[in-house]
Amino acid sequence: MKKLDVKKITAISSDVVIAKYQAEYAKIFQQNILLSAQIENQQRIIEYLFNKAPEAFPDDYILKEENNVKNK
Repeated sequence: MKKLDVKKITAISSDVVIAKYQAEYAKIFQQNILLSAQIENQQRIIEYLFNKAPEAFPDDYILKEENNVKNK
């Protein structure tokens, strides 16, 4: 009676694993770079908008600076 070698079906070589790992790592690395660039652009836009119209931002996003200048 013939029997299927299930171990052969599930076995993979280390070369296949390494190639898949490298491909996934490259994809994730590229995504991280793109996300980082997008975040930097968004932060610049937010800072620009804040400088133009600070009243448009919610109060809990505004830091209140204290004037530490001493009177002479």
